[in-house]
Amino acid sequence: MTLFSINKQFWLGKTTKIVKFVTRFNTSEVDHIIAVKHGGVTTEDNLAFSCLSCNRYKGSDFATIDKFSQEIVPLFNPRHQVWNEYFFLNGARIEGRTQIGQGTARLLQLNLPNRMLERQVLISQNLYP
Repeated sequence: MTLFSINKQFWLGKTTKIVKFVTRFNTSEVDHIIAVKHGGVTTEDNLAFSCLSCNRYKGSDFATIDKFSQEIVPLFNPRHQVWNEYFFLNGARIEGRTQIGQGTARLLQLNLPNRMLERQVLISQNLYP
């Protein structure tokens, strides 16, 4: 199966899980959760929708360094983990409940001022999450 055909399946709604990082104002794209260069494969289980900003900040990373413990911490995996178990909204700010959530929020720069402003607008219009 090619990335194009998997992408088409995503858009046709044939997948069972879709990442919730995508907003109405951002263009989304299909991202490898584990990059091909790290041994990831182009299968539905290793692909997720990602907004352009998140995908650019993530790059080919699949882990980060915890800023307090200095331990290597995997990034949130939307195919195998539940968003509310790792993150919560504090106003328009996305906070991590766990090391994985905190590290992912930091690496993806989820709380930059422009991203929080966009989120606040959506929240005020009952369009987020």
